[in-house]
Amino acid sequence: MGNHDFALFQNINDLAACNGGPQIDCTASMGQSTGAVNLSNLPAGKYHLIVDADKPGAEGGVVLQLSGSPAP
Repeated sequence: MGNHDFALFQNINDLAACNGGPQIDCTASMGQSTGAVNLSNLPAGKYHLIVDADKPGAEGGVVLQLSGSPAP
């Protein structure tokens, strides 16, 4: 619930800041109560997912379910 941005960054260095690598995707919730984003063809590796409030005063709870599978 609420307005949030979900930004996925590639982790190019474990010592870098969470968003120090290249941004892969950024999706705004636009006030939706549920939703899904499917990203395909991501290379194997480490990533950072950053969830941030989009509009002050319109924050809400966030529940995430992440899954992945190796490419065939």
